[in-house]
Amino acid sequence: MEKLGGSYESATDQVLGREPQGREQSDLAQRVERLEAEKSSLEAGQKVSDYVNRLKTLADSNEEFSLTNSMWDEAQEIALETASQYAQNTGKLLGDDQLLGLVENYYSQEAEKLLQHPKFSNRKASAVAEEKPTSRPVQRSRNRTLSQKSSRTSSTKKSDTPLTQDEILERAMGAFNRNARL
Repeated sequence: MEKLGGSYESATDQVLGREPQGREQSDLAQRVERLEAEKSSLEAGQKVSDYVNRLKTLADSNEEFSLTNSMWDEAQEIALETASQYAQNTGKLLGDDQLLGLVENYYSQEAEKLLQHPKFSNRKASAVAEEKPTSRPVQRSRNRTLSQKSSRTSSTKKSDTPLTQDEILERAMGAFNRNARL
């Protein structure tokens, strides 16, 4: 059959009454399928981006999620993974507040673990010892110190390089300490 310029597929198509697809048609069909797959991938990516932006807005606007907000670059990955696992396990979606609450609890627990570490427990004890009780109202000054300036610039600095584990821990401790003072 091949010597006569035919193939088994073309003979089958002819018997079944299907129009034979030429090479151009099959290439075009594959291209259309590929473009449809790319389109659905872009749409899914846009939906995830919109969801992350909605979570970020909520974390920014609600003081209850201050740890999550201060660690947002890492927290968004944890939030997406948590939401995905919950949806796979239960078939339901977590509410935004509930999801951010879980992430906030995670960071609180991690900060508590860090505070229990001997390296940080010494700092905590010395900071408590330095505080002297006074009978007059505490008046906080807004003078800038080296530590305030460096922590502020590091938290607002957006760089393309990921944070090191030490930087992540330092940011978590700073956010935890700010929350503990409130």
